[in-house]
Amino acid sequence: MRIAVLDRGKCKFGTCGYACIKVCPGVKMREETIVRGADGYPVISEELCSGCGLCAKKCPFGAIKIVNLPGESGKPFFQYGPNTFRLYGCLLPKEKSVVGVVGVNAIGKTTALEILRGALRPNFGGYAEKPSWDEIRNEVRGQEIVNYLRALEEKKFRVAHKMQYVEELARSRKKLGEALEECDERGAAGKIAEELELTNSLSRKLPELSGGELQRAAIACTMLRDADAYFFDEPSSYLDVRQRLLVAKRIRALAEEKSVVVVEHDLAVLDYMSDYVQVLYGVRGVYGKISALKGTRVGINEFLDGYLRDENVRFRDYAIKFDVKGAAASAGRTGAVALSYNDLR
Repeated sequence: MRIAVLDRGKCKFGTCGYACIKVCPGVKMREETIVRGADGYPVISEELCSGCGLCAKKCPFGAIKIVNLPGESGKPFFQYGPNTFRLYGCLLPKEKSVVGVVGVNAIGKTTALEILRGALRPNFGGYAEKPSWDEIRNEVRGQEIVNYLRALEEKKFRVAHKMQYVEELARSRKKLGEALEECDERGAAGKIAEELELTNSLSRKLPELSGGELQRAAIACTMLRDADAYFFDEPSSYLDVRQRLLVAKRIRALAEEKSVVVVEHDLAVLDYMSDYVQVLYGVRGVYGKISALKGTRVGINEFLDGYLRDENVRFRDYAIKFDVKGAAASAGRTGAVALSYNDLR
């Protein structure tokens, strides 16, 4: 699934001698991927094109653009069952780094974390039977994720996971202090409680806590586990701006010794605490694809643009832009008045 565009104003096929046709792998395999049209201009078959982009790269006049559109390809990394959501690709934890994960809702972010923590096993579309670890290793042979999956299989790698829906904590009748002590495997309950501003709530029962306090309690419990990798699913939900920064700083400190993966919608927080970013795209509730590992700024900017440069994939037909003008610069704006007040005395 791709779009091929030829700018006839730039194309000078008589000068380059059809460089696009000469380099096309499909043409070399005797396919009519690029042919000479009746008017002499090259015609690119979008059905036969593999999306490699060689013709666009080799065109001396920059007349060709090849853009791959998001679509399913190859075996899914995981599928729940027949006619259900499927996920392509996997997340890649990095040692002593924070990998941020960004994408819209219902695109597979939580599913990807469930696979990383071992709650779900990759099945590569074979959902009828649970695959053995030998079969999994054979499928991912040569990929960076194979070492992680092997360590997970041999139980040589411990993970701690902060769930997405922290409301489940409110089902317990325990006090916050008791819950933290129960989770504490590092002897740091008091320190973490102080850093996350939970000290004054330690004597309160979990159902009595606010949404923000429950979120910070879940984060604290996760950080108190003695693990090799820590996974946080939407840690900034329910938190105000200052609390988000507190949590982000603590996660950054955790990554000085451990591997951390964070699913986050707040792009400012994600930018602050991540070393790398992976973008999830696809069709909500249908399938999701995970991008390659990218630098933080590159990954966030490509997510906003709706275009992944390395993959050459356009997954949104518009870019997300923010108005960065300050109040002083926008003072001269005109438009409909949304709200006005009487003169104050």
